[in-house]
Amino acid sequence: MDKRATTWTPTYLQRNHKKKLEVLLGRTEEGLSNLVDTYNLQLERRLVPGRPAVSLEELKEFNSLWPTIYFHKNSEEYKESELTLSSSEIEQMEFGMKQALKDDAVVIDPLSGSIVSRAKDELLQQPNSVNNPLSSPVILAIQGVSRKERELAIGLGMESGVFRDGQYLCTGYDMYLRNEPNVYEAMALVHSRIRRVVFEYPNSTEGGVGGTGESSDVHCLPGTNHHYRAFKSI
Repeated sequence: MDKRATTWTPTYLQRNHKKKLEVLLGRTEEGLSNLVDTYNLQLERRLVPGRPAVSLEELKEFNSLWPTIYFHKNSEEYKESELTLSSSEIEQMEFGMKQALKDDAVVIDPLSGSIVSRAKDELLQQPNSVNNPLSSPVILAIQGVSRKERELAIGLGMESGVFRDGQYLCTGYDMYLRNEPNVYEAMALVHSRIRRVVFEYPNSTEGGVGGTGESSDVHCLPGTNHHYRAFKSI
């Protein structure tokens, strides 16, 4: 249960016994006299929660007194559960990092554990990109996912489910990298809707997911419409 002090607000309510209806009217009797006189109300003073519940345990307690709103994704319980990694997830991360150290960047489907794309495989498909400074391992790995999506969608048309599912290329996928992505690459990962990024070596000069400080944490910028989790291998 959340340890923050609970504000119990004294509230006046109108009770209708016939219809079993209770309505909160205000914190004090001030200003309620006209309502009481006009509608012949009977006021009852009661303590109710003065803030939303912040845990399931607190929600149960509050709801026994008065219906209370609760946002589970804002609760510490939810945040802690999201941060917890299972043993199978850790095992998959270890596998992914072994692949990244060989291939610079790999994309893995966490549901199946299969490798979706390797940067070095895509480089073989685009040999001229070796001279393109924008064709980094991160970008090549994303392009590899795009290539596979296009191959699956060939002949099915733009209205097919396969094509539509691939509009955000890396939705639900994890990327494993030798080096921390720079700001440019980190934003490309936002746009591709990657789920997680795991890297071995931090980039203290251009890092986009914490290597150069919180100001360049592209993966959790409040103004973006997608966030992903970033891990440094230890």
